Amino acid sequence: MKCRLFQIWINWRLDDGRPLPDAALRHLASCPRCSVALRNHQVAETALRQSPAPPNPPPSPWLTGRIMSEVQKEEPVRHPPFVVRALPAMAALIVITLFVLFRHLPTQGPGGPPSQSASAPEPLRIEWLEATARLTDGPGAWLGSTNVNDPLQQELELVLGDARSALSSLKKEFIPSQLLAVNDPTDIE
Repeated sequence: MKCRLFQIWINWRLDDGRPLPDAALRHLASCPRCSVALRNHQVAETALRQSPAPPNPPPSPWLTGRIMSEVQKEEPVRHPPFVVRALPAMAALIVITLFVLFRHLPTQGPGGPPSQSASAPEPLRIEWLEATARLTDGPGAWLGSTNVNDPLQQELELVLGDARSALSSLKKEFIPSQLLAVNDPTDIE
């Protein structure tokens, strides 16, 4: 049993390329079986080192074909949908259109009558109105000559009036009286 352990230990040390310790050398000097095993190991190692390396077999044709098909395979190019690609152009078109339309409209100062835009002289305004009348073909020509600010202001005042009446109604019928006891600096009425 002891010899078998020494043989495993000797083979392990020699396979790693390390020298044998003194205890293994003393055992080899006294044990003929382990000495024969050491000589057999050294002969086998020498034969393996001197023999030529076996040639590497070529890879299988299926493996070569599979690798080449993977290399040559192109990934499909994925383009985003047309709407996503066209969004920047549509946004730019909207901005330019709004700029052109609102640049030529008369502006109204706070509490005063509409004033002419400083960047658009009168002849340009007339040309713009004529071009608008031609493009809209008659009945739509009112768009260029109508002041958009007046109807919009009237609509906003109507909405504000409706909101005030709704809040006063809520204040009278729905809000608890203890909440109304707090002094609110913004009186609804």
